[in-house]
Amino acid sequence: MKKFFIALIGGTVLLVGVALLVLPGPGLPIIAAGLAILATEFFWAKRALRRAKGAFAKVRRKSGLKDWLNRRWFARAGNKRAVPLHSAPLGHPIPKPPPASTQ
Repeated sequence: MKKFFIALIGGTVLLVGVALLVLPGPGLPIIAAGLAILATEFFWAKRALRRAKGAFAKVRRKSGLKDWLNRRWFARAGNKRAVPLHSAPLGHPIPKPPPASTQ
């Protein structure tokens, strides 16, 4: 019975994700969520999710996104040791970069 409900919920989420590929909305993350739900009970979904993660990682490596983010967050005003905005601990203010020196 559990497998049936997992298949029903995961299949529904997967179909909504496929519909969102042509409708306005986040189709790919919804498809990934549907596969993740189905992967809890079905081996084929686990394999498809693993392949999708690998393809996403490959695209991310080839796109240069990590290098772009490093240049954007760490090279502000020539300060190579600036703390990126997303790494501030919870409850602490975000440190401001020191002023650029005018030489």
